[in-house]
Order: sequence, then C-alpha cells, then structure tokens
Amino acid sequence: MSDAPPGDKRVLVVQFLVPQRDRDGTPYPHRVRRALQNELEERFDGWSLAAEKPLAGAWRNPASGEIEYDRSWRYEVGIEPSRLAEFDAFLAGLARRLEQKAIWRVVYSGGEGRVIVAAEVDE
Repeated sequence: MSDAPPGDKRVLVVQFLVPQRDRDGTPYPHRVRRALQNELEERFDGWSLAAEKPLAGAWRNPASGEIEYDRSWRYEVGIEPSRLAEFDAFLAGLARRLEQKAIWRVVYSGGEGRVIVAAEVDE
C-alpha cells in the first residue's frame, strides 16, 4: 500500500539491468529483448533504454570469488509508487526466465537500490 494521498500522481523512475548473455556466455536472441519490451509496454505502459549501447560492468562472483565482466542493457520504467512491489515481482520472474540469479534495480525519487532475486517477492 502506498502512503501517498489519493489522487497523488507521483512517478518513480526504476532502472534495471538486463544482461546481454546468459550465465554460460551465450547471447540472448533478439526475440528475448523484444518480448521483454512488449511485456513492459503491456504491464507498465512503456520503457526507455537508458543508453544506445550496452553498459560494461564487473562483479565479484560470490561462488568463485573471481571478478566477472559483462554487458547489460539498462532500462528505465516510470511507475506509481504503489506498484513497486508488483514491479519487483515482475523482475523476479524475469530473472527466472533468463536463468539469472538476480536482477539489479535502482529506484529514483527517494527510493533505494536493490537486488531482486529470482524468487517470489513477499511484500
């Protein structure tokens, strides 16, 4: 439930990263990205790519302790604050479909950065 007064039209900007490759290093087919964009349009009324080119990144794999490098697309979606738990559940489902352990998201407008694990979100 949102603490916003009725009729409040604030929008949160949610950014999330979608890797270009699966956990084995195989590129996702273009149809995977198009399906994601279609779902964002249907469920959340749109999306933006935050950059024309994928973002390079590095992270320490907790299982191996090694630094791994990847490239991801950074999406932005504007949602009402009351829909944040629904969006987190969407990201958890996306992580499962992409066979990722988690998807990183950041919320702007007083929100927080958070890793959304590939499991149902209890909120």
